[in-house]
Amino acid sequence: MKRNGTVAVMVVLAIILANSVTLAYEFGANWDFGKCSTCGKVLKHVGKDIMVPAGKKVYFNRSGIIKQVYNDPTWKTCVVIESNSTTFILWHLNGASSQVNQYHGKYYDVSKNGKLYLGNVASLNSGNHIHVGQRSAPYVSSTISTAGALPQCDHKYKALPKYPEKFKSPDSGLITFM
Repeated sequence: MKRNGTVAVMVVLAIILANSVTLAYEFGANWDFGKCSTCGKVLKHVGKDIMVPAGKKVYFNRSGIIKQVYNDPTWKTCVVIESNSTTFILWHLNGASSQVNQYHGKYYDVSKNGKLYLGNVASLNSGNHIHVGQRSAPYVSSTISTAGALPQCDHKYKALPKYPEKFKSPDSGLITFM
């Protein structure tokens, strides 16, 4: 009896550990990679950075329209998806998948096509992770919709609005890794 109880506890613990995530930056954390050029205040992070090994496949679990694919030499590829008047920002991919390119500007239906394969996690000098941002508003522009951090002031640093604008801590279950 005692042995079966121990095994059950170990299985539950393994499931909890397998489903847990390590965050590099939480929503609202001070972001070490930028400051307002006018007042010097650090930017605030507008997403969650989930530590994931480079090369892992990233899937988006909701239907929506792929509004933008953006490439940056430092931060790699960003995919922006609008779903039910909410904008989702997913940074640090090693290029966009052929599925993303095929549906760019079009509606992707998860119920018909399965999870949307975004691409693989990129290798970054700052640590391998995926940035998941959620903005409670439709897609408006590439400047706002690809933001990973926003200023704490009204100085319009790089034409960005003041934190938190319409960003919120992302819902759980948005993405899957394989």
